Amino acid sequence: MSHINPKNINKVYRAIVNKDTSGDFLPCVYVLEPTSNCNLQCIMCPNRKMSVENYGTIDYDLLDSALQKISPTCEFLMLYWMGEPMLHDSLNKVLSLARKYIKGKIVLSSNMTAYDKKTYDSIVDNVDIVLCCIDRWDKVAYEKVRIGAEFENVVKNIERLIELNKEKRQCEIVVKALDIKSSSEEWDNFKEYWDKKDARPLLAWLSDWAGTFKNIRNLSSLDIPLEENQRTPCADLWFKMIINWRGDVQQCCFDWNYENTIS
Repeated sequence: MSHINPKNINKVYRAIVNKDTSGDFLPCVYVLEPTSNCNLQCIMCPNRKMSVENYGTIDYDLLDSALQKISPTCEFLMLYWMGEPMLHDSLNKVLSLARKYIKGKIVLSSNMTAYDKKTYDSIVDNVDIVLCCIDRWDKVAYEKVRIGAEFENVVKNIERLIELNKEKRQCEIVVKALDIKSSSEEWDNFKEYWDKKDARPLLAWLSDWAGTFKNIRNLSSLDIPLEENQRTPCADLWFKMIINWRGDVQQCCFDWNYENTIS
């Protein structure tokens, strides 16, 4: 695999191995938040519990500046965090700007409740990977989990994106299932449906947000990885940076109420 900045990658690898807490290495994975606003009240997401002042949308000039600064070492840009990116009123422009500066892979995650042809065209043209979060393959179960969404509408929107992508095939469309037992009939049906649609099905687990969302464990049927009481260092500290919609850096991607701001 070729890298945007192989010298920086080598420095990051050495820093992780040696557990160096300082050096001239820079992050290679960036989370850059277009907006923290969301249109749903999902039971497994803390967005609905955030303080009012933490909802907002990134300024376009700030976005431009941030993208320029991270571009020399950005191997992987995640254009989402606590909010729904498609609620940004100019997401098509955001994606075009990101593609202008970022030579690495651009990733977008969406609940796929919104449809706008211009935005979907921009996704296909500028994004490398789209995570379409549908979670369940049962209408009743889905709408109990993703409160405020309509199952049929979301499925239709994902299919629209797939059809647009067929012309260029530049974008990998991943349809994410959440906490469906891998041996279940529901998962089998989910996987078969999206395989036939030329999308990649993905099974993910519920997150307890670093122990701050403890009731998640009661909702989970799959084991949460690394759930043991013994704490271990998080490798993300060496290679990943979270930039919120204000342009501030967050210490941790699980810091959902913006409490630990570095700058």
